[in-house]
Amino acid sequence: MGNINQIDNNTHPFINKSIKAPGKNSDSDTFKQTFGRVLEDMEPVKMETAQSEGLKELSAQSFNLPDASADLSYKAETLLELLELYSAKLEDGSVSLKDIDSLLKEIKTDAENLLKKIESSPDADERIKNIAKEFATFANTESIKFQRGDYLS
Repeated sequence: MGNINQIDNNTHPFINKSIKAPGKNSDSDTFKQTFGRVLEDMEPVKMETAQSEGLKELSAQSFNLPDASADLSYKAETLLELLELYSAKLEDGSVSLKDIDSLLKEIKTDAENLLKKIESSPDADERIKNIAKEFATFANTESIKFQRGDYLS
C-alpha cells in the first residue's frame, strides 16, 4: 500500500529533462527556428547616427502682464460710470427707489473693494489712491443721505 501514487520518471516529461516528448521539438529549438525565419524575412536595418544639437536657451516670450495701476484705473473708471448712472437715475422720476437702492449698494461695495485693493497694492499711483478714497467717502455719504430720505420729494 505504500506505492499508491508513485510517479515514474520515464512517463512524466517534466521531471526528467533528458527525455523529450515524442514527435515534438523542444521549446528552444522552435523559438530558434521561428526567430531565424523572421530574421531572414526582414531587410537589414541600418542604424544611422545623427548628431543633434544640444538644447538651446529658450527666449523669453513677450508676456503682457497686466499693470496693477492700469487695472485699478479701469476699476475706478467703471465706478465713475456707475456714479453717473446713479445721478441720472436720481433725476429720473420714473425710476423706483428699489432700483436706486440696489445701484447705490453696488457702488458702495465697489468703492470699498477698490479702496482695499489700492491700499494693498504697493505700486498704485497716488492719484488713484486719492480718487478711491473720494469714491468711498462719496458712496458712504450718498448711502446715508439715501437711507435718511434726503432724495424723497
